[in-house]
Amino acid sequence: MQRYWLDWSRPLIPAAATWLIERHAAGGRCDLRDLRCVLPGTRAGRLLLHTLISEASRRRLKLVPPKMLTPGALVELSAPPTSETATQLECSLAWMHVLREADPVMVAPLLPRPPEQTDWPAWHDLAVKIGDVTSELAGELLSFADVTRCADQLGMLREADRWEVLVQLEKRYHARLRDCGRVDPHLRRRRTLEDPLFAQATAEKSALVVIGVVELNRLQRKVLAVHEDRAAILVHAPEAMEIGFDSFGCVQPLFWRARELEVPEEEIVFADRPSDQAQAVVEALANLAGGYRPEQISIGLGDEKLAPVMTRAGVWANIELHDPRGRAVARSSPYRLLADGIDWLREPRYSSFSTLLRHPDIERWLHRHGREVQKQQQAEEAGEAEQAATDAADIVVSGPLPGNAPVPAPDDEIAASADGTPRPDAPLPALDDDVSPESAVATTGVGDAPADDELLALVPPTGDEDGSTDAGDATGDATGDEDPARPDVDAPIGRVEWISFLDRYYTRHLHDLDTGPWPGDPRQQRLLLLVHRAMGRLFDPLSGARRPLTDWFEPIVEVLRRAYGDIETKTTRRSDALSAKACVEITHALGHLASAAAELQPEVDATTAVRLVLTYAAGLRIPDDPRSGQIEMLGWLDLHHDPAPAMIIAGFNDGAIPQAVTADAFLPDTLRTALGVLNNKRRYARDAYLLESIRRSRERCVLVTGRIAADGEPLTPSRLLLAGAREQLPRRILRLCDVSAARRWHLPRGAPPSGSQSRFLVPLPPGGAPVLETMSVTEFGWYIRCPFRYWLKYVQRLRVVEDSVVELDALQFGSIAHEVLERFGRDPTINDSTESMRIAEYLGDALSDHVRREFGTQPLPAIRIQLTRLRSRLQAFARLQARRRADGWCIRHCEYELPPESFLEVAGDAPMRITGKIDRIDQNERDGSWMIIDYKTSESGKTPERTHQQRARSGERIWCDLQLPLYQHLAGQHGFSGRVQLAYLNLPKKADDVSVQVARWSATDLEGALDSARDIVRRIRAGNFEMADAYPGNFTDDFANICQTKVFGGGETEIAEAEQEATG
Repeated sequence: MQRYWLDWSRPLIPAAATWLIERHAAGGRCDLRDLRCVLPGTRAGRLLLHTLISEASRRRLKLVPPKMLTPGALVELSAPPTSETATQLECSLAWMHVLREADPVMVAPLLPRPPEQTDWPAWHDLAVKIGDVTSELAGELLSFADVTRCADQLGMLREADRWEVLVQLEKRYHARLRDCGRVDPHLRRRRTLEDPLFAQATAEKSALVVIGVVELNRLQRKVLAVHEDRAAILVHAPEAMEIGFDSFGCVQPLFWRARELEVPEEEIVFADRPSDQAQAVVEALANLAGGYRPEQISIGLGDEKLAPVMTRAGVWANIELHDPRGRAVARSSPYRLLADGIDWLREPRYSSFSTLLRHPDIERWLHRHGREVQKQQQAEEAGEAEQAATDAADIVVSGPLPGNAPVPAPDDEIAASADGTPRPDAPLPALDDDVSPESAVATTGVGDAPADDELLALVPPTGDEDGSTDAGDATGDATGDEDPARPDVDAPIGRVEWISFLDRYYTRHLHDLDTGPWPGDPRQQRLLLLVHRAMGRLFDPLSGARRPLTDWFEPIVEVLRRAYGDIETKTTRRSDALSAKACVEITHALGHLASAAAELQPEVDATTAVRLVLTYAAGLRIPDDPRSGQIEMLGWLDLHHDPAPAMIIAGFNDGAIPQAVTADAFLPDTLRTALGVLNNKRRYARDAYLLESIRRSRERCVLVTGRIAADGEPLTPSRLLLAGAREQLPRRILRLCDVSAARRWHLPRGAPPSGSQSRFLVPLPPGGAPVLETMSVTEFGWYIRCPFRYWLKYVQRLRVVEDSVVELDALQFGSIAHEVLERFGRDPTINDSTESMRIAEYLGDALSDHVRREFGTQPLPAIRIQLTRLRSRLQAFARLQARRRADGWCIRHCEYELPPESFLEVAGDAPMRITGKIDRIDQNERDGSWMIIDYKTSESGKTPERTHQQRARSGERIWCDLQLPLYQHLAGQHGFSGRVQLAYLNLPKKADDVSVQVARWSATDLEGALDSARDIVRRIRAGNFEMADAYPGNFTDDFANICQTKVFGGGETEIAEAEQEATG
């Protein structure tokens, strides 16, 4: 083999193209048909072909191009597979079966915690990893037995034991392939290379030109050695550096590890976060814009995780970036739809169902499916009407009906009986778009399966055929509900409201299973059944028993067809086009899986089949065709052969550049080094050469190194930046370790300029007084705590709805206790008892009934713990109640609702009607006195004085809640006069502390409370809703984000800095 040295003042590909043309051009032609050019990757081959065509055209030569190969393709060409050669997929499937069927005791050194037998995807993942290790070792002409011996010689006994297991499993693997009529490709290739006739047959073939390949394994070297007399090695370096390369043109590790790399300070940018790295790249692009066209600039990514961040930064800056790798199928909508759907089918819980419902393509499918049902029903109704008209005509022609038979009703009355009610056999009417699902299902028994036309309730009321609507059409419930945890099932369900309904339902019931029976009232259950059935329609092709893997492929395709079958072939919508391409790639994955030997196909259920398909498809990518004006975004190993004269490399951090593997499950670096397999030292040498070559051959080169990763972990600058002259190291180390030196961008380049002040301001209530005809007793406490939050809650009717809670909040916990105690107080068979055991048993049964009704038969674990604690408190209540009854206290009213004639008089103004429910009113049968009781389930069990009053800075006690004083005043309007006591019946954390706490307010105190209430009414009517300076810390602040109570300065400082940065 002859080495030739290419001037590295030019990029590799243009220099190689010039070399080829100058050596083979003759008579107006450049005939390269007898050459095979070996390049590091397929993209390098395409670039070389493009450059050859351009250069030949410039020289007016007729070009006959060479054949482009990668080192791996050269090996395959020299030892092509036969019909018996197992594919990579078949090898993985064979390993999967062997691993799964092995004795757990035998494989314990290799797999101390093996996957479950039914977890086929996990076994497949293991098989793929072992297959990768097999390929790497085969490339170095090594076997599992070689690794075992090497580990034993190094004293790595645990590793030796693990590899000995693999040696035994490999025998079974080869036997498994033989049973299918297949042979391992590496074994077949090795046999071919050992054939004495191989060298002679290969040497007679075309000449080779190896261009810029700096890394070859032993197998590739062996194949190249056969072409020794007809192989040219093009090394992208000056001849003076020949000591740094071996005879194959690969780097010599010792030379490049010892070489000093000169990287000027001005070429290094130290950025803080990944987003800052992206902004540094954008800034560098802006600096290059005047001297270079987009196709003359390339962006390199040491860490591919920077690609999405870089793409977003490009969008902000109006820069089009192109990733030649394409988009990962695993990030596509169809992939996520199948993955989310399978998660739901595997584990039918609310969390998985909610995730699936939020998939952007689910809504479009529901819309299209509802329309299809509607069209089908209309066609059926038209056919029935035509048949009815024909029957009526036949009757008229045949004459009068015999006897006293009634005359048939007109067509529009056929489906109704005499009293106007629908006949049992009449078809259900189609729903109008503005009819709510609840109203449509309220008249139907929840046990009935929803009719097809009921699915139309999920169709958006307005919008185009694709389900898109204006933002204004997606309004939610503007009026809210008094209880934020209670779903507003009577509100119309529009474009997004049905998802909000599910969130509200879950918040109330915390029912994690999405299969029936569901807790809640029949209307809620009916809507859940409706949505559940609609989703089931999409995935019902995946129903059925276990079957061979390939038998599931058509059902999987059918799911994709149902979800994406309406996408036009030549759609102009980018999102639709990407979805269509993703579906094609997934079907390609199905095709590859289907081509595997039938004996290797496992028998699985639908969810496992889809998971296996997705595991295989996750490695695929959706091609993204380049467009004019785009800037290429390449991986580190693709940069050397890229011809762009200007290059910006981000992610220039240790572990990425140079690449390093610190935790290899099968081949740790010590073992790799001893075996002569690619290791971290060789990776360093390779990347050191690549950096030197890239820098030498570019007009401009910028290196961006980050300080912090996306997950917050600190990053280390690349060791290549510290490989310069010793005298330069201290200053560079100090710079790269200085946190304050890391560049930061507060706003992305291209972001619209902000106004003179932050637009994230607290919304101000509109002028004028709200029209409030009534106020509840609890509203007064809200107003005292913060008038502005009162306005948000009771005037604007805002509510917080979350679907991530896993336990009862304080309000729900208290509501359960109230409802159980209400049932007790209203039941005359028990509420007069003095037997604590009987009362406790009754309360326990009532709690169990309530739990089944509200949370189903399988509440969440945290809820079960909370309910156990509540049961303990109720038992303590039973003992207290028995004692109170023995003392003469009788329950007269429970959940006493204030009559409509309950008013708070306001001097000089109209009275305000007050609403509310008093938990309990007791009367002592001995002295006739009354006690107004409010149940409290807080952990501490405070007295009424502590919750209703607090001490101001002046030392005066001020009112912070008016509930009990208002109850006494309003109850007095309805006959509860004489001696009236106000009390809390506390059910605190400690059962021994369950007690009745009687307030000790004087008449003057209570009158002061009423004066405070009257003042609040006046202020509300005057429209006074200012924000409180501080919100009490013992109350949950649902509106903290709106009020910006956790924001420092509302972002004013950062915005000002960003504006100065953008204009500066």
